[in-house]
Amino acid sequence: MREHRAYVVAALAVTLFASGCSGTTVTATASATATPTVTAGTVSSTPTVGASATAPASPAPTASGTATASPSSAVSSLYLRSWALAPIGPENSFGSVPIVISDGQLLTAKYSSATNLFPLYAPPMRRTISQAGLTTIVAEAQHDGLLGTVTSFVCPHGADDPMMAGTGTDHLVLIVSGVTHEITASCPYQQPTPGPGAPAPATWAAFEHFTKLLSDPASWLGPEAGPETPYDPAQLAVLAVTSDVSGETPDSANVVQWPLATPFASFGIAAYGDRCAVVSGSDAATLLAVVKGASATTAFRDGSGAFAELIVRVFMPGEPDPCQAG
Repeated sequence: MREHRAYVVAALAVTLFASGCSGTTVTATASATATPTVTAGTVSSTPTVGASATAPASPAPTASGTATASPSSAVSSLYLRSWALAPIGPENSFGSVPIVISDGQLLTAKYSSATNLFPLYAPPMRRTISQAGLTTIVAEAQHDGLLGTVTSFVCPHGADDPMMAGTGTDHLVLIVSGVTHEITASCPYQQPTPGPGAPAPATWAAFEHFTKLLSDPASWLGPEAGPETPYDPAQLAVLAVTSDVSGETPDSANVVQWPLATPFASFGIAAYGDRCAVVSGSDAATLLAVVKGASATTAFRDGSGAFAELIVRVFMPGEPDPCQAG
């Protein structure tokens, strides 16, 4: 196997640890996902891109700096996707699993707390979010200035502050009552220490405040967020990191048979220098049963005898096709 590829796969597991069903078979080819259709608490089918959405009625900050919403401020629909990309290689960008709120559910990936295991697959979890909880989330976004005209935030810094290497970009997509807000935030300098009180709206600190609340919904939303339950996805995003012809044969104890009929050579499309696909239907269920017990360095052998290591993650509702980005 290619040594630098094996390193990348292992590094991905470290990076992700440090952060945080269809009945029709679809062959393993790269496929874009249509914007999800939703009811109350979810996305509209063809959202309009605009600078701001209809705001909740007069959200007021609490003592903790978060906003509360009145019953009259209920939103008709909400879709949210939040993710972070670090400049550490395209394979690792592919493996970044977003936080998603869709169809009244909060979906996240649960990473292992054991730093020496590096499982291949991070199992997704879901919580139901009540209408009142969805309204609170939108009220907070409004209060933090994330639904206005400012769409890019950079952390405060002095003119002479040095740039920090290896910093990435945080992304946030909010579709509120059919209006889309695409927001980014970055801090290419030493991160400032948060000051006392709530951050000023429409700032990098306010963006950070909002995304940190998303990562701890139970303490933020209380009973409006249901308990975590396992979520078996209908689709998996898969990157097959293939080996060189001259590469060494992997240790047989670390080899697993590739469970799909499509060989690596024709799997999906060429992306990131390897092979990439969004796998759906019965193929997704078949592959999921195998990757749940694999590690980040497991080698897979297809029917032709070719080897590959995999990056496999849940493909979240409303995501763009990650194979097209590579």
